Amino acid sequence: SKAKQNTEQKKQNAAISRDKKNSKQNVETPTSETTSPLARPKSVTTTRSSDQKSLVDPDVNYLQLRKDDIKNWEPKQTAGLVEYIIGTSAFNDAFIKNQVDGISIFSCNRGFLSQNIGMKDQILQTKLLAGLRQLSINGKSVKSKRQ
Repeated sequence: SKAKQNTEQKKQNAAISRDKKNSKQNVETPTSETTSPLARPKSVTTTRSSDQKSLVDPDVNYLQLRKDDIKNWEPKQTAGLVEYIIGTSAFNDAFIKNQVDGISIFSCNRGFLSQNIGMKDQILQTKLLAGLRQLSINGKSVKSKRQ
């Protein structure tokens, strides 16, 4: 099925070039992403300089979840939730590889999704980000109840 592969490749390339155009237009436009509560910086005193990167960047949405926020969660468990939301083991593997210094960095820009996972569905991306936010919120509420 070489023809099928070719059409898939064309679709991916089209999506990537379209996304490049979109990302240029979207930089100035405030979206629900940039106005989300996560975009507002939390107390800066506890963050290391490596964490200063904005949680929401116009081109790439990095959602950083500290392991402390989700007590006793192993990377595979967290990745399992991500895999459940996005429905692919490729993302699971990418998640585990991207564990950095106890911080999980999810690169959720459309380019990442289309190139590395073959997904171009914006709804799926939105679900993923929503799921990760919920995960972060849940982790924080559990933590605060325990204190």
